Amino acid sequence: MASNFKIEPLFHPLGGKMRGTSWINALNLFFPFPAHNTPLSLGTSSQLDPDSIKKDNTTFARAFYPEDALVATLRYVEVPDAGAFVFIGKGPQDDPRYGKPGLNMGDSNLNQYYSKPPADADFEAGHTRFHWWHTDGTFWQFDPPTFTMLRPIKFPTEGLKTQMVEWADGSDQSMEVKPGRTAFVNVEQLYDMLSDEEKKMVDHSWVEYMYWPYQWIKGCRGAPNGLGIANEGREVPDKEMEKIEETNKEWQKKYPMVWVNPVTGKRSFQVQHNLACRDANNQLNQLCSS
Repeated sequence: MASNFKIEPLFHPLGGKMRGTSWINALNLFFPFPAHNTPLSLGTSSQLDPDSIKKDNTTFARAFYPEDALVATLRYVEVPDAGAFVFIGKGPQDDPRYGKPGLNMGDSNLNQYYSKPPADADFEAGHTRFHWWHTDGTFWQFDPPTFTMLRPIKFPTEGLKTQMVEWADGSDQSMEVKPGRTAFVNVEQLYDMLSDEEKKMVDHSWVEYMYWPYQWIKGCRGAPNGLGIANEGREVPDKEMEKIEETNKEWQKKYPMVWVNPVTGKRSFQVQHNLACRDANNQLNQLCSS
């Protein structure tokens, strides 16, 4: 398939810790599109991965929770004429070019997600946390996607110019960021940081993920630093999970802890540990928290 863009490495300053990112050059990210064009996200994914399996938004959303709970919780509203893009956020989303007339996503306070939430006064002063580390996949019914596309339309322009992300885990670690940004975890670098003994263990280990995993952890609170959930035993009991009528155990997923890039041969430690119900060596909790 012919493409109208090219992917180039994004070079970083010497001594920096950022790795593995790329720049997509000459890609037209504006819509509305002419009627004969494929919407942005579907058309671009087809060019980046011609073998990718296309799922419509409703089918994909239904794999997260039974009874359309994700659609109801997030007000799963599609961006008009934009393929698989949906609105996720709060407040008015009625921009004449990128929004939807009359759409207001309401207000929400995500601070209560954490097991140890930050004080409202600290949040107003610019102290914040990472929120809900995840891989864009269901880990149930469908295999994880091979890549993620993030399209920022407009960053916050009012209020504080910077925020201070706090780890809130007793380490006193923090990082200054601009509002509206998204952090990515480099799982190749994460693998390189493991000890030789840990690498030997994960190289030969698999993880079994819970069926309806997001339903399973719906009552869990987040770890203070946002990287996973707090270990408080708030998962839905197995007996309750087994009552879900829409359960097909054949859709349950089991994946290796280490994934190998087919192009570079580099290894990545890639585990969605908050959804895992069993691992080969029963050492996952210790490894993911170290």
